[in-house]
Amino acid sequence: MVEEELERGISLISPKSLCADIQVPDAQVDYREATRIAQFRVSDKAIYLPAFPGVQYLPFAGLTAVVLRNASLSTIGCCGKELPVLKLTLHWSGGEKELVIDPPKHADTILNRIRSACPQLDINDRR
Repeated sequence: MVEEELERGISLISPKSLCADIQVPDAQVDYREATRIAQFRVSDKAIYLPAFPGVQYLPFAGLTAVVLRNASLSTIGCCGKELPVLKLTLHWSGGEKELVIDPPKHADTILNRIRSACPQLDINDRR
């Protein structure tokens, strides 16, 4: 049984929701069918984040605010060079998560998925 699940690409550890009161039904199936965008997977229902062990996800239905902004990422300490990046901050009732979108061209794809799932949500695009 376990070998069959591994062959089909089903993880033994189910994705865990960051929003405790909202779950995606069949999150493992949704994760497998989600589109890989940068270092994340994005479906019509959630964004999946790499974590150890397994995968965490944030259901779009739980989002209360989304902010996309230009930022910089230090490459060698406080006095070194900085790379320009886009940071996506996702807010929900239990907290917030800041994600670096690399490469930045994927930001619009992620925002469009969020807009489709939650048209009433205010997305603050500060680029």
